[in-house]
Amino acid sequence: MWRAVARRAAREAFARSDAVAAREIDAARAAASTLTRFRCVCGCASPAGAACERRSSSTSREDSSRPVFSAFSTTTTRFGRRFRATPRAFRSREEWARLVHEGHDVNPCNSPKHPAALAGIPLVDGKPMLSIQASYDEHSQCFVCGNAHESGLGLKSFRVEESDPRWADASPSALRSVVTVTDAYQGLPGIVSTGVMDSLMICHGSWQAAIALMDRAVLPRPPLVMPKSYSMQIHDRLPPGTEIEVTTKAIEVRDDKEPYRVRVMMELKAAGDDDHDGKGFVCASSEAMYEKVGAVRSMW
Repeated sequence: MWRAVARRAAREAFARSDAVAAREIDAARAAASTLTRFRCVCGCASPAGAACERRSSSTSREDSSRPVFSAFSTTTTRFGRRFRATPRAFRSREEWARLVHEGHDVNPCNSPKHPAALAGIPLVDGKPMLSIQASYDEHSQCFVCGNAHESGLGLKSFRVEESDPRWADASPSALRSVVTVTDAYQGLPGIVSTGVMDSLMICHGSWQAAIALMDRAVLPRPPLVMPKSYSMQIHDRLPPGTEIEVTTKAIEVRDDKEPYRVRVMMELKAAGDDDHDGKGFVCASSEAMYEKVGAVRSMW
């Protein structure tokens, strides 16, 4: 008798949980369709109802109590069941225009592949396309990618321009980094130190994670991220003096709750040499997890 009562109670509980989940999904769809809540421009995680002087003046007090949904799907778990909420559409031209009206340079790299440009915000005529580093952190002293480090490696990252299926899993925020490593960084004769290869990929991934979060949240500047885990596979030696290309193969963003995390899969490729018949070849591949730890990457 008591077992039948327990089973009936369990069925009723699951029925209630399904109804609650259905209401949550309906609320998610309503929030995604109205787009009345803007994520804070500064990237802060302000609690519901908290005032932020940089938040859009059009956001009402009532709107601030609504949940923020990312541009990608959010998963809710109820009694072991997983419900996929409706993904929020990418922000419209009006939201990028709002940042421009507030005085932000939303596309300092002047790239036609920036989400603002894709949304219809015009590029600056006569302005050359700049690297990500020169656009967002021109005074950085990072040894690998610092724009102001005269004796550094000089890694430069750009948004991917080509319509190439290799970047299908990483679009629309995929980056491509280029650099040439000199003989000074040989670990063995004719072979660049694997530590340098490691540094190039970690640095590329850091910028990639930050740019992906920036694009997703419609921010004028990328947030600060730090690596949490990293693994690399060496496929071939890297000869010095050849042009190196680090590309993003895939990006996975987890921004349903703090701290936000981004998983980046990368590939390091060298230009051709005599041992490879002049053809480019893959030297290493890696996977890294980055975590957002600050509102903006640089205060400059």
